[in-house]
Amino acid sequence: MSENRSILLNAENHLQKIIQKCERHQSLLESGKQELEKLRQESKKHLAQCASVREKLSAENRKVLLPPISFECSNLDKNRETVLSLIILQKSEDRSSYPEVPQKVKREVDETLMKLAEKQKLELENLHKRILYLQNQLNGRQGLELKLETLKSFEADCEQFLGMRKDFQEKKEQVDDLENLATVLLVNEQRAKGELHEARGALMNGLIDFPNPTIGVKKLGELDSLCFLKACKRKYPIEIAEIKAVELCSLWESNLQDFSDWHPFKAILCDGVIIKEDIDMEDERLKNLKDEWGEDLCYTVTNTLRELIEYNPNGRLPVKELWNYEFNRKASLREGAEFLLQKWRTLKRRKR
Repeated sequence: MSENRSILLNAENHLQKIIQKCERHQSLLESGKQELEKLRQESKKHLAQCASVREKLSAENRKVLLPPISFECSNLDKNRETVLSLIILQKSEDRSSYPEVPQKVKREVDETLMKLAEKQKLELENLHKRILYLQNQLNGRQGLELKLETLKSFEADCEQFLGMRKDFQEKKEQVDDLENLATVLLVNEQRAKGELHEARGALMNGLIDFPNPTIGVKKLGELDSLCFLKACKRKYPIEIAEIKAVELCSLWESNLQDFSDWHPFKAILCDGVIIKEDIDMEDERLKNLKDEWGEDLCYTVTNTLRELIEYNPNGRLPVKELWNYEFNRKASLREGAEFLLQKWRTLKRRKR
């Protein structure tokens, strides 16, 4: 559960960073939109100025009765001669002075043409600069539009991430609910196990005083001293046999509780995999016990060792257990309760 919670927290932090990044890009998108709108307004303004300049130039050309001026040499000479003839006709008031007028008019026309040419050239240069500026603005506008499209795509991704975040939050709440439920169930299980353990202990305490019961208390993992006494009587007199039986029983109790020095087990393999461990009857100590004291005593020791491994593998110490002597197995709490209830009913009938 702690690992799942850590994964969820890391995912939530990562999602929060993505959301913050989406918000920053959203702000950039808004500023880009405003800048693009500003450039559109400026473009309209500059186009209007260009149209005004064109109209002004056309008006000035019409005022002097000239066609549009070109800066090629042949066209400039032609325009100059045309203007010259027109001005001669307009300014000649006296027929008698006609031969003297052309030189003066020609100078005026030349001066006018030069001024108009310089003015038109300057305006054309300014117009060219303005066109270059507008072209740059247009390129920037296209870049902003591309950036705007990118930000729109990123905004769609952010919306998708927001949906994922909502789903993630719902899943997280479900996990939290399951963790709380698992905690409650675990506490209840521990409480129930404790109550069952107390009830089993109380039942065993109540069954200790019954003689030869079907359901009673057995101390598992404890050596039967009578077996050692029988084996010693076969080799020694009765006085010595009792002492030897106690010594031999104490020795094997010490062997059974020794984890580090004695481990008489072998692995049972199935397809190359260890499935369980069993007592190794070829162990040197067990073989010596069997050869010296007989097979019955060896069976008593190995059976006691199996009980220790099954019911108390960590401590290798004898433990009390509720036992079904009829079937030679561990008794359930229900069997013990039914046996005790049966005894109580029997005693109740006898009292009547």
